[in-house]
Amino acid sequence: MAHILTDDEAIGALRMTAKTDSPTFEMDLSGVDDDIKSATGYKCEDSEKADATAKAAAKILLICTVAGIPLPESYGYKIGQLDAKIKNGEVT
Repeated sequence: MAHILTDDEAIGALRMTAKTDSPTFEMDLSGVDDDIKSATGYKCEDSEKADATAKAAAKILLICTVAGIPLPESYGYKIGQLDAKIKNGEVT
């Protein structure tokens, strides 16, 4: 299964130089995917073609998870947008 974020997108969001900078990199990406799937039903088949709203939500969640900080309201907003897109058939 592909992650919502590409490795390069996640590395950039976390301001790292390589995924080897974090021993939990793959686990964190999988956790982000699982949380977004649980919240909306969205399942990513191709990181390069993932929905932009899903990518935005994934970046927010990844950053907050790694930094150990609470999620901002913007995360909930993005999840709501993604859920609406799914229900309207705009995203599969």
